[in-house]
Amino acid sequence: MVDKASPDVGSPVIDMTTGRLAEFGGGTADRWRLRPVLGGAGWEVRPEDVWLTEPLGLPRGGSVPHPDPEPDPEPVDGCDECVDWRWAERLATDAGELSEAADCRVLFRRHLAVRHGEAGDPHAEGGP
Repeated sequence: MVDKASPDVGSPVIDMTTGRLAEFGGGTADRWRLRPVLGGAGWEVRPEDVWLTEPLGLPRGGSVPHPDPEPDPEPVDGCDECVDWRWAERLATDAGELSEAADCRVLFRRHLAVRHGEAGDPHAEGGP
């Protein structure tokens, strides 16, 4: 067991066993409850299997220009994980957490490449 401080309830996290974006729902020292960001059945994981996001400490409410030379890919119809990644990116961007938003874009493109066979992450071949 890893002694890791738990995030605030509702904080976005990544379940590293599945690569799925989730919200932290509470838990104990050895089991944390996660739930899909858009609702649905939750699940439990070990704290060491959860990637915590970290705030940048930038002022909220404003945005810093971020040039992105590639157009944003669209979610695949019917894929809840695609929608989760886009939602998390927009939430992070609106909160001024630009590093987290960039992480979400990278992980969303990796999800598209791995789960849907779409180009978008040149490093996805062979897994993370």
